[in-house]
Amino acid sequence: MFHYTDKPGYNAIRATVEWCFRATQPPARHNPVGAYFTLLPPGTPLLAKRIRVPKSKTEFAFSFVDAGDLKPLRGRRGRYILYSKSDYTVDRSRLVVGSQTPEIEELISDLDRTFRQRQAA
Repeated sequence: MFHYTDKPGYNAIRATVEWCFRATQPPARHNPVGAYFTLLPPGTPLLAKRIRVPKSKTEFAFSFVDAGDLKPLRGRRGRYILYSKSDYTVDRSRLVVGSQTPEIEELISDLDRTFRQRQAA
């Protein structure tokens, strides 16, 4: 699971022991108030356009293990956009990484390469 943000958002979230994502009203008023997340990893083509945020909001990303407690957004985008109606806290046991997006892309690539090597062995 991923949450994308800009530098001020990144600094605010990582300043706490457990990550807390604040529920807010998105610019598209037809979408519910919530803390929003996506299944789309860094490096996804047209990421900002697909999740409908300014490109500056994809500069940093947080990744955590999904607990199955997020609601899908109504409509087709609900396949890859999920949200919590209230502030969403991720406890330490579910944390994966929070960093600049290119660093997470590299981590995912390394993990994928290791996985493929183990499958081939």
